[in-house]
Amino acid sequence: SKTVTIGGGRLVGLTAASWPSGNFWCFKNENFAAGSITDTDIMFFGIEVDWTAVANASTAHLFHMRMARNVVVSECKGINAASATAFLACDDTVVEKCRFTGFYNCGIDHWENPKNAVVAENYLETTVSEQMVNFNPDPTSGSSAGYIADGFTMSGNVLVSTENPSTPCQIEPLAAGSIVKNVTIINNVFKGSYVAIRGDTRGAAVVGNTFSDFHGVVEAVLSYDNWGGSPSAITVSDNVIRDALTGLPNLGVIRVDCNSGIIADNQILGTAYTSAAIYRGTTNCQVSGNYVEKTAARHPGFWQDGLGSIPEQIAAAGAGIGTSAEPIAQLVEVTSATVGVNDGVRLLNYVGFPQTITNSTAVTIQVYPRNVAGSAIDGGVALAAVTLLAGRSKTFVAYTAGSYRTINQF
Repeated sequence: SKTVTIGGGRLVGLTAASWPSGNFWCFKNENFAAGSITDTDIMFFGIEVDWTAVANASTAHLFHMRMARNVVVSECKGINAASATAFLACDDTVVEKCRFTGFYNCGIDHWENPKNAVVAENYLETTVSEQMVNFNPDPTSGSSAGYIADGFTMSGNVLVSTENPSTPCQIEPLAAGSIVKNVTIINNVFKGSYVAIRGDTRGAAVVGNTFSDFHGVVEAVLSYDNWGGSPSAITVSDNVIRDALTGLPNLGVIRVDCNSGIIADNQILGTAYTSAAIYRGTTNCQVSGNYVEKTAARHPGFWQDGLGSIPEQIAAAGAGIGTSAEPIAQLVEVTSATVGVNDGVRLLNYVGFPQTITNSTAVTIQVYPRNVAGSAIDGGVALAAVTLLAGRSKTFVAYTAGSYRTINQF
């Protein structure tokens, strides 16, 4: 307690084989094994640690604290460790202005009833890691019922991962009966990283962040049930997401599948993703003011929910498959068309994805398969349209790439 450790050079760890069995950390508080918080007021400032020779050990953490209060790690550097900071059962911790690279378990880790943790203005970089930043209530072993992680702020950090798929920041209980509360993730830069909020997490805001450089099929922000618990009061707003790579199984670039939430004023840019831009799992989640870019057009309404897709209204376009309109929702209402001039609609090519086209105009429209050689509807002529009469609807599904079937018409 009441110790300040100040760096003046680089600490280089010896190989794991030269350490006492199981003890591979660089710094550890004296009363680590206490049954309640005992150590207080511990600060590390300006320390640089190279743990390359030790990092193959699962407990090779640089700053390993348990049952401590008022712990600060500031302006430190760490190279190659299991976790750079590993705080268990600690209250009032700060990790700020540090640079940690090469970790393979977690950059900044919190678990076992952590409270009031701040992670600010750090740079984290990894090529392979379980997570970038972690905040969960559970102990390393034994029952988790009744454990609570309460109070987490993550701001102004830059997180860089080249791992495929991208590396998560995890905000979640890891077992039934444990809870996360009061989380704010604001003004961070995520490159090859994303935010996962799962299980019984009560109150989390992901605001003003940027996400880019995705690897593999992952969401930018995801939230859903896990370990028998549901997230609630989740806000995702004012984020900028560039070139996500999600697919249909991911449901959305932003997925808020929880008891209640807000998805507002986000920008989802780029054309690579093939999921919905936004997915909500309940009508208790409000969606408003988002800007969504897809192909050559912008579709502010391109989102879905767990009760079905939100309809998209479009105008038919073109007089052939190459110039026809391509709606991107599951439920589509064609509200205007001109025979022989602008009367075409082209189906999406997502295998197993039902797409219903409703013709609310007074004329017959043409529904085309995707514009790739060999694509056909109901085994017909390749690239040929089927007709959809005024006031009628048809539902189509691609059973294989480019091979569509009409599964309902009314």
